[in-house]
Amino acid sequence: MSRYFLPALLCATLGLAPFSPEPHLIGKLRWVAGGANGMALMDWGDLLMHGFPFVWLAAVVLQDLFFKPKHRVSGEQAKELVAQGAQLIDVRSRGEFAGGSIPGAINIPVGDLASRYGEVATDRAVVVFCASGMRSGSARRMLASQGRDDVYDLGSLRNW
Repeated sequence: MSRYFLPALLCATLGLAPFSPEPHLIGKLRWVAGGANGMALMDWGDLLMHGFPFVWLAAVVLQDLFFKPKHRVSGEQAKELVAQGAQLIDVRSRGEFAGGSIPGAINIPVGDLASRYGEVATDRAVVVFCASGMRSGSARRMLASQGRDDVYDLGSLRNW
């Protein structure tokens, strides 16, 4: 599920509630723009509650725009790295791997990575992936803690 789904859903519901005659948030923002004369504590709480989803959504968007991890790669970038000789590692479970994977990938479940570190190429870049991006992020951090700076995280298999 996208990182944007829940904040966007809350913006569309809680953030814009009630839908008629005018959302609380818009009325409160107009009130604040007009000097906030007569606003009570309950009105400020209302503004905070209905405005929170928009702040959350803005924070997620800004984080993706400005703080994307440098080792997170797109499908196109991963394909280019593999074409240049990078090792492709599927860190999902053996059962998930048996259900299908990216051609050419080897399976080293993230839980086995420490004991199977010798199977990870040291002479070339490595691209890791999983089902959602959680385990591949963990695998990338584990390999980075071993001094590797050439490990890239594709995230989800669907990104390929």
